[in-house]
Amino acid sequence: MLTIAKEFHFSASHVLDRLPSWHPCARMHGHNYLVVLELSARREDLTEAGFVRDYRELDDFKTWMDDTLDHRHLNKAMGGGYLPVRGESRRMDLRPLDRAISGVDSGQGL
Repeated sequence: MLTIAKEFHFSASHVLDRLPSWHPCARMHGHNYLVVLELSARREDLTEAGFVRDYRELDDFKTWMDDTLDHRHLNKAMGGGYLPVRGESRRMDLRPLDRAISGVDSGQGL
């Protein structure tokens, strides 16, 4: 299996609405986010040029991320309500990102 990775950055606000009202993170607040997009392919599935994926094809993902997430309120941008954060890793389940790149399935989310 061959793998490539590219980092993308965005800033956004959110509310962790399952916290008690006195908790500071229950109020709207923002963060700078890092998305590491990692794509893998078997050697026999490489492009004709020998790429896992042409990095230029990721421009569509960057455009989608900027239009959908950057400087947005994530609770609203991701469908409203609670944003599931997975334990100690602080990873948010952003499986809706799958639709930003054709042929990509994030599986367990980001």
